[in-house]
Amino acid sequence: MALLKGKARSSIREVAKLIGLFTSSLHAINLGALRFIYLNRNKVHALAISHNEYNNEIVSTEDSIREIQWWIDNIKNNNGQWIIFSKIDMYLETDVSNAGWGANLRGSHTGGRWSEVESLLHINVL
Repeated sequence: MALLKGKARSSIREVAKLIGLFTSSLHAINLGALRFIYLNRNKVHALAISHNEYNNEIVSTEDSIREIQWWIDNIKNNNGQWIIFSKIDMYLETDVSNAGWGANLRGSHTGGRWSEVESLLHINVL
């Protein structure tokens, strides 16, 4: 990624992917949500002036570059916190397909098949 290689220019898509990585780690990084505000503003502005064309180039601000540098400097320094705070009491396993669904909790199994109408729904709905 160009921004991580010390360059101030990158595609909007690359910046969006980077923001996605930061977002995915918010539960593990203390104050992480405060550490890509300018980068996200920069991305939103670039998308607005490019009519939502993610392949266009973005010129990062000094604030955005400082935020990325914060992640580089702190991601390995135990800046985070544990995602799981206590012992796990239960573990629920679930699975779904267009044909049916199933679940297992402490050895108790359940499941079923979708109706013809239900099976046509998007996998995220199922």
